[in-house]
Amino acid sequence: RVVVDLMSDSSRIIDDLLSEYQRVQMEMVFRGESLGRDKFSLFLADSIDPLTKAESYLNDPQYVAELRQLVGDVQSVHCLSSEDCVIQGSKAIIAAGPRCKRHDDLLARYMVLCARDNF
Repeated sequence: RVVVDLMSDSSRIIDDLLSEYQRVQMEMVFRGESLGRDKFSLFLADSIDPLTKAESYLNDPQYVAELRQLVGDVQSVHCLSSEDCVIQGSKAIIAAGPRCKRHDDLLARYMVLCARDNF
């Protein structure tokens, strides 16, 4: 629920920062629904609990339901080490583990490509 509120609030904040020309362009591109447009998010976390096998995140109905709320349809899961995991969905990426923060720049660049793909 917090993530949904954050996405909604971020649209309003950005709308306040846009010039009139930018606002008109956004409304034209998103057909009057710019405040409700889909966004792509990156969640960086120190850990994920429970950390389990990738197959469990993809196949266990309990994990799938919870992950779907954050990332949309789960597309892939990669357990990079005994502590690090990356979960990619249609609306977000979760990168969890102590070594994931070292790659935040790379993840942010990849996230931009994913967001463009959604556009």
